[in-house]
Amino acid sequence: LTKVDGGNLVQPLDHGNVENGRLFFLQQQTHLITMKASVKRSTKNKVDTMMNGYSGSSDEEAASDSPKTVVHTVWNQSIPINQMSLPKLTRLRQLLSLRHIQDSTFAKYNVRATANGDGLIFPRYTDRVERVGVRQLKPSGLKIFRLTENRNQPGIIEETIPDSSTYVGFFGYHLVKSVDVETVLLFNEADALSVHQAAGKVALAVHDQYGPFQNQLLSLLTELIHVIIWPPPEKYNRGKLLAKSLTSTNCHLISPASCKNMRAADALALPGKGRQLITGVIKACERVEEKSLSTFDKLKELTKEYYYGYGSVSGICKWSRFSALNNYLKGFRLGELTLIGGGSACGKKTFLAEYALDICCQNVPTLWCCLELPVGRLTATLVEQFSKDAFFEENTNQRSFDYWYEEISRLPMYFAKFDKVGFTKLKDIVEVIDRLAASKEVQHIVIDDVTALQEWTLAKNGYDLNLIFSDLRRLAQNRNCHITGSMLLSKFQNSKENNNADTLQQNAVNMQAMKEADNVLVICTKKLAQDITDVEHENFLQIWKTRRGGDLVLSNYIEMNFNRMTKCYTLTVGDRALPEGTWRLCILPLVLVVVISIVVNQLYVPLPDRFAEREKMQVIETVARVLYMYPGKWLELFSTKWQLCWTRLVLNSLAWLCSYAYRSTEPQNVHIHTIMLDDVAARVYIPDKVDTDAAIVYIHGGGFVLLNVDSYDLITRHLAKLTNMITVSIEYRLAPEHKFPAAIDDCERAIVYFLRHAHKLYSINSDKVVLVGDSAGGNLAAVVTQRLRNKRIRPVLKVSCLSIYLLIILQIFIYAIYIRLLLFPMEQLQVLIYPVVQFVDFMTPSYQMAYRLYGRTALPDPESIVRWMLVYLGLDVEHVPKVLRSDHVDPIRQLQLLQAVQHDQLPPEFLDPSYYKKPPPKLNNTESSEAMHQVQSYLLDWQVSPLLQQDMSDLPKALVLTCEFDPLRDEGYFYVHRLRQAGVNASWIHYNTGFHAMLNIHNEVPLGRQAIQDVATFIRHNLS
Repeated sequence: LTKVDGGNLVQPLDHGNVENGRLFFLQQQTHLITMKASVKRSTKNKVDTMMNGYSGSSDEEAASDSPKTVVHTVWNQSIPINQMSLPKLTRLRQLLSLRHIQDSTFAKYNVRATANGDGLIFPRYTDRVERVGVRQLKPSGLKIFRLTENRNQPGIIEETIPDSSTYVGFFGYHLVKSVDVETVLLFNEADALSVHQAAGKVALAVHDQYGPFQNQLLSLLTELIHVIIWPPPEKYNRGKLLAKSLTSTNCHLISPASCKNMRAADALALPGKGRQLITGVIKACERVEEKSLSTFDKLKELTKEYYYGYGSVSGICKWSRFSALNNYLKGFRLGELTLIGGGSACGKKTFLAEYALDICCQNVPTLWCCLELPVGRLTATLVEQFSKDAFFEENTNQRSFDYWYEEISRLPMYFAKFDKVGFTKLKDIVEVIDRLAASKEVQHIVIDDVTALQEWTLAKNGYDLNLIFSDLRRLAQNRNCHITGSMLLSKFQNSKENNNADTLQQNAVNMQAMKEADNVLVICTKKLAQDITDVEHENFLQIWKTRRGGDLVLSNYIEMNFNRMTKCYTLTVGDRALPEGTWRLCILPLVLVVVISIVVNQLYVPLPDRFAEREKMQVIETVARVLYMYPGKWLELFSTKWQLCWTRLVLNSLAWLCSYAYRSTEPQNVHIHTIMLDDVAARVYIPDKVDTDAAIVYIHGGGFVLLNVDSYDLITRHLAKLTNMITVSIEYRLAPEHKFPAAIDDCERAIVYFLRHAHKLYSINSDKVVLVGDSAGGNLAAVVTQRLRNKRIRPVLKVSCLSIYLLIILQIFIYAIYIRLLLFPMEQLQVLIYPVVQFVDFMTPSYQMAYRLYGRTALPDPESIVRWMLVYLGLDVEHVPKVLRSDHVDPIRQLQLLQAVQHDQLPPEFLDPSYYKKPPPKLNNTESSEAMHQVQSYLLDWQVSPLLQQDMSDLPKALVLTCEFDPLRDEGYFYVHRLRQAGVNASWIHYNTGFHAMLNIHNEVPLGRQAIQDVATFIRHNLS
């Protein structure tokens, strides 16, 4: 066909002379290969391809082109697959398993046809579209499948440009995006197209080459987030090699069993099941990991089993006879090795017998391996320890022995006797365990002397000893049992004798035992006298090692008391010995304990038995007493103002903290803003769901000198939510900065302004306003109510410019309203909560009960009430003792004043003789000084003592709340009695376990919340 000289082309090839084959020229050596129907070849070196359909290139140029140029030339001359002849395309689809691949899938993967239309080109890429763009994307390699026509045997020719020894990228790599979670890697282009079409995932085809995978290929795969490898069933090992070559932790492999020994192209060809099958196979992939490696996810159950599984840290049982061991060993666990050691003749085997008996009594099958101890002697010791009786005594009989022996024979305990002492091998014990395991399950193996094993006798060095202990421990783990053995294991003291060979060998034994054993118990002996001839001694149990237990015991802390009659031990846990000089460190804690005990004893003031939430209030009251009562009394020595400032600071701070804590946890469904009512500040609480045109005006307490609107934020907020009414809290001026009657004037001006403008401000009906006050606020509410009654204040309707006709009609309407108000009083209410309503009698039963039961507490006491009232009136506080004795009431006005506070009017249960004594009448004149005359000038003033109001008629409907443990209890009842005598509808609620100011801590005291609920119910019932 041509002439070849030295590997160079001399005469051009005549294409017309080649019909059934093609000619390939290598740069160094020329081969002529005729492709038959079923023959497949790929070139081994850099290739310059001369094929039919090439145009515009001479033979010399083809021989000098590089592989990259050839790739670009072939790719540029390729045509779309839809320009191929249909018979050839159909034949290629059938031979390449591409019958079910859609044209859109071919287009995504840039599959094209050769220039002469007799083959398909599958490009390979090393770049992505998202990186370089579509225009700049060029293939780095090509894989060409050509169709050969032969009458006898048609087939496919496979070509690779460049050859397989050169890295050329992946088929489909250009579709990879950084957001792709899963990428499927296959070994065939048809499989990659099938996976992408069926599952919609990015599928890559890697060239299957022999030998290790190239580093460039692996570096591209490591960039992928999640790689799933689906090799053909016959190349599964090749897929495993690729998976292990990747360093990614998210590499998964599909086994032949998962894919049912089918390729992806074969699975897609299944009618009606291809897509579901491919999707299911991808989901069933398995993570590729080293068998020796594990992760926290896989170790969760194993770790959980360590803590909560059967026989874990707490073991399968606890010790009953030796309960002290439970605190250190935590329990009897399977799979562990326990060594009980000690010196010679210290009682190791006797303690070991009772130790094993204690475990066996809890239904733990036990096997005794008697290597040294005679079996008869062992059973005799066990019977005595089990019965706790001495059968060798003369007073015992055989019948008792038979009874106890029959009882102990019911325990699951077995004995294996080995006659040759020192010649028993460990494998002999294993054979006994195996024979016994066929019928009985053994969980505890007891070896009476580990040193009697043949392996111990033949041991030459520490390595051999280590093998013995490691074999014992391995036996316990493999057989899932607990092995307990005794041996000579002692703790040597520093002495000159410790340098001999025996001592060094014993120390080596101790080290090997400590290394391999899980638990090491040592019996130490201490002589009671220094005399060598004295045989009296004490035994102590030390715990040298516990793998899963608690603290170690390396001193004489657990004493072993031995009963020679019953051969039983008793473990007594003593006090740990402190190092020398440690006692000095105990002096400071001891002094602190003594000081704290004295302080607590002085601070403890018991509350009455029927006190609401007594235990909780005991703590709250003590804290309040320490914070403001004691410092206040100390500051009172300097000035009353200092005392007042400190008390205000503490109480306001505590109230703000409670309010802040409540607001941070509870939903806020109340809107709050501040307004001015005739130059008086007020805070308005508007609930989200206002369902009435009524309103509440609240006047806070505080003894006329303490607290403010912020301190009562919790109460007013809660009251507004319960009633769904707009609530107004008045910020009146406090004493001593503003003396009587400044607080009354502020409240009156604010209330009158609110009544006249309520319908404009908040669309409130002025007839439906309730006035609420507690403690000193109750006094102000009562006085303001009486003032408004005296002034006949009614809501005023203001009229703007209207026609004469409308004015006449409106005037008639106003007269009608006036007549209605005369016939039907307004629906205004007054609620007084434990109010201060008198300044006359401070010897009522409730005051006397306060003196007797809780006078030294931080609760409102008679002295504080009188002190703050004197400050409110602008009087000197030095009159407090005289006022408390009622010396400010002269005998002339005594009968007139005491008509309103007659003790006989109180309920009988209020007159408890255990604390109440009726005060005698005054016979002598009181002090007639000018200061006392100032005090007496307020006695008959009803604005100080609203209880002394002569005319109680026409007052609004009232509700008065009183508490049992409150100095103001009786005067609240007196006020209700006066209202009822005047024909006023007055209700009274008394709390038998309540106390003053319980509303201020209603979050801690449920009775305080109940009182607020009662007030809200009363208001809703009367004003809804």
